[in-house]
Amino acid sequence: MEFERLQILDVGVVLLTRHGDQRGFHSETYRADTFAAQAVNAAFVQDNHARSASKGVLRGLQLPLAPRAQGKLVRGIRGAIFDVAVDIRVGSPTYGAHVGGVRCSNDSALGIDWSLPHSEIILSQKDSKQSLLAEIPIPFRFVEGC
Repeated sequence: MEFERLQILDVGVVLLTRHGDQRGFHSETYRADTFAAQAVNAAFVQDNHARSASKGVLRGLQLPLAPRAQGKLVRGIRGAIFDVAVDIRVGSPTYGAHVGGVRCSNDSALGIDWSLPHSEIILSQKDSKQSLLAEIPIPFRFVEGC
């Protein structure tokens, strides 16, 4: 796994490493000690799997509020999804900024702190995604140099 810092402090990309051969592949999608080494101390409490029936499905900006605020680690399993996170925190040095990118089948995951809204649009005919959720803040503030 590799961790990539993005423009907004509490959002990051986790690039997954595939190990495979002619039979298929395996990749770790989450490992507590690897995340902790990057100062990402997430206590995930829920694992969701969602599928959209057609291309173009838009899921609006999602921002669950306390007491159900949720940090997320979102990963495309099948197809392609464009994810975006927006900094709406007044006083933040990146207030008003957004970061986004295409997540294709199992290549990366987007980590989003509970304080930031998240949206996605489906780019492929069929898709599936997995979201790990935490009920505590997940500061995706990666270690310098990673």
